[in-house]
Amino acid sequence: HVLVISGLHITFIGGLTLWIVSYFVRSRFLRFLLPVSFLWAYTFAVGAEVPVVRASIMFTGLLFSTVVNRSGSQLNGLGLCVLILLVWRPLDLFSPSFQLTVVSVAAIVVCAFPLIEKLRAIGKWIPTAEMPLPPHVSRSLRRFCEFLYWNDAVWKIENARQIWSANLYKSMFPKWLKAANFRNGLAYVFEGLTVSIIVQIWMLPLLVIYFHRISVISVLLNLWVGILLTLESFCAVFAVLIGGASDWLAAPVIRLTELLNGLMIWVPAWFSENRLASFRLPAYSGSGEVIYFLFGSFVVIAAALIFRWQPFELTRPYPVRRVLLKISLAMTFVIGIVIAFHPFSAPEPEGRLKVDFLDVGQGDSALVTFPDGVTMLVDGGGQPAYRGEDTDFEPDTRRIGESVVSEFLWEKGYSRIDYLVATHADADHIQGLSDVAENFDIGLILAATSPTDDPDYAELMRVAEARGIKVEMIRRGDNFTIGGTEIQILHPALEPAARTSTNNSSIVMKLRYGSRTFLLTGDIEREGEAELLREFSVDLRADVVKVPHHGSRTSSTPEFIDRVACVFSVISVGRRSRYGHPHPEVVARWQNSGAQVMRTGEKGTITVATDGSSLETTTFVP
Repeated sequence: HVLVISGLHITFIGGLTLWIVSYFVRSRFLRFLLPVSFLWAYTFAVGAEVPVVRASIMFTGLLFSTVVNRSGSQLNGLGLCVLILLVWRPLDLFSPSFQLTVVSVAAIVVCAFPLIEKLRAIGKWIPTAEMPLPPHVSRSLRRFCEFLYWNDAVWKIENARQIWSANLYKSMFPKWLKAANFRNGLAYVFEGLTVSIIVQIWMLPLLVIYFHRISVISVLLNLWVGILLTLESFCAVFAVLIGGASDWLAAPVIRLTELLNGLMIWVPAWFSENRLASFRLPAYSGSGEVIYFLFGSFVVIAAALIFRWQPFELTRPYPVRRVLLKISLAMTFVIGIVIAFHPFSAPEPEGRLKVDFLDVGQGDSALVTFPDGVTMLVDGGGQPAYRGEDTDFEPDTRRIGESVVSEFLWEKGYSRIDYLVATHADADHIQGLSDVAENFDIGLILAATSPTDDPDYAELMRVAEARGIKVEMIRRGDNFTIGGTEIQILHPALEPAARTSTNNSSIVMKLRYGSRTFLLTGDIEREGEAELLREFSVDLRADVVKVPHHGSRTSSTPEFIDRVACVFSVISVGRRSRYGHPHPEVVARWQNSGAQVMRTGEKGTITVATDGSSLETTTFVP
């Protein structure tokens, strides 16, 4: 990503306009009015999105300071921008976009720029009336700053102006290292990396909380994109200006702009395609959220000490400040490691069997947490393709598996799911599993069918192959135990007969912990239910059942409901289903059987837990 992309863009346009106006206008007021008028005209022309307006307000505030003969302070400009924006839109205080913008700019203004300015002053120091003594810094830091910023020519000119003569003994480096262009390039890279690293550190909690992502490579890519974006922007502006006179003359500049844009995008795309751009991670929740407060506190303390650091004080700085700075930096590093590697985010085993039926709209997804903490995700939701829709069109939105299922798992603190179960290949069940397999470490994928012509199943298999996830086929008769919970696969049969519907190939599993049982039924319809009734005359009884096929009238026959005889029936369905699910007569059948019926579309995530004897239910919506 590019840090504060709208801010960079607006600053470039405003700065370029100011530079041009300054050549023709001497009035300080007009130098303010003309660039600002052009900038705001551009802001509204591109839609006046909130991030662009923020950047324009900040530029206007800083430039206005020149009209009233006050030197513009970047920190004051940030404060003015924040105050104006909060008066305009108070609720933006809780907006991730607003928070990210303010934190990233504050990191640059409060910490990065002041630090770089002080390092430059250390490297360029020559004795003056204001700074007669060399900086109070370590020898290694002084040598490093002198290597980047010292200029012998400036010292010779300054020394020749004085009535006294003096010699300064600077660090000696090989001649090729002292070349001005080489050192200027290194200084640019160093300063760019410094700004990028500081911003990444400041934004770490927000990136984890809102995006569950850390991009280490962006520290370098920010430099790459920043350079090429600047060159591309200049070319684009010149192309527009030249194009007003001649399309033929503008064509080469347009081609150069496109070339720079392709080059800028190619490198980040390569890292992304090879899974090197970033990694996903969960967030700490509940009392664990205090870790973000601690991290932010130490970052602010360290930044305040750096901001107040005066390397040219005539007296040595208080030792307490130096010790406090070292402690703050060390704690920032340690807590940052705990956030990035999240060793304490996953919940401790509860000694209970718990099933979370997720609200994924028109689809199914259930997280089973076993008493020993092992996790199993049964289906992952997804967006089904409706009749008449163009299935080749892919909207630029996050899918259910990313925006709902993965977010739920991350908020729980998980970075690994031990088992993924694909009950069958319908999109509203299997599509989200591909996103989960991309975002989490997966132990094993369990499936019963392998339809070679289904695109969603093929996508899941591609992800599994790319990430080295083992896939195992299961059938009726497969039984295993996890954390004291007996798992029995009831469907489909070893040799499935010709099916009238792919729904009847769904995996049906029964979980037993102590005296309590759960029945997860996928999307089986009448045919599948009849098959279960024939094979399991007694064993279908369950305390909790996931109602087949979202409460469709194609399922939940009276015979099946009577045999199950459940206490709780959970219907995984959207609040408004395009298929009309659940059908009223099906809901009535389950209610008449004595079961309490709950719908994810009404209650949100429905959680049922048992210690082996009692049952406890909770819902997201009371």
